[in-house]
Amino acid sequence: MKKFLILSLITLLLTGCTFSLKKVIDKDDNQKEYLNATELKEIMANNDYIIIDVRTPLEYEEEHIIDAINIPYGEVTNDTSLYKDKVILLYCKSGFRADIAYQTLYNLGFEVYNMGGIEDINLPKEVKSTKK
Repeated sequence: MKKFLILSLITLLLTGCTFSLKKVIDKDDNQKEYLNATELKEIMANNDYIIIDVRTPLEYEEEHIIDAINIPYGEVTNDTSLYKDKVILLYCKSGFRADIAYQTLYNLGFEVYNMGGIEDINLPKEVKSTKK
């Protein structure tokens, strides 16, 4: 499998195709690398994108990235067909649920990126006021 991946990457590089590394998964130790801040800024500057919070509605209500919409990770195939022409940026609490949604949407042909966990993302957030 590793040989196939290496040959595929070499083929892409030799044919002059460009691609963006969406995520690296090392199956041996489960390390994951999510979209970094530089890549995020580039996507947001150059693309028509949508940010999707794949956490529960309650988690979203407590805190979310401004302008993000809430589609729980188990429902992404039901609610994302309207965004087929947009770059989809996903996040959750730790990156795990966003990874599940990422795999689903990527397999359906979407241009999708996993930003990881909400606390790791340097974008403005809206936080529910706890004052009564």
